[in-house]
Amino acid sequence: MTEIEDCLQLIRLRQRRMMHVFYGIVPFVLVAAYISQLPAPSGFEIPFVLAAVAYGALLLVYSLRLAFTECPRCQRFFHFNLWMDPFAEKCLHCALPRD
Repeated sequence: MTEIEDCLQLIRLRQRRMMHVFYGIVPFVLVAAYISQLPAPSGFEIPFVLAAVAYGALLLVYSLRLAFTECPRCQRFFHFNLWMDPFAEKCLHCALPRD
């Protein structure tokens, strides 16, 4: 494989991972809602707050990794110029197709 193909494969991998983390919020909220309905002692919400903060930090890390992935052709950010488009199918600068 060429260097450009390797970089495009990395971009596709990071996009898939970002979408998995992004859509993972639904099961996280459903589980948290179910557990919060169970009878529990006071102060039981602290683990949920910590889990939500950890999930938010994970989402931030994955979105920043995706935003600052470089295009193999123009060496600029593939998904980020004045805004971020995580669903971009081509480089926002040189229009190199992802697929």
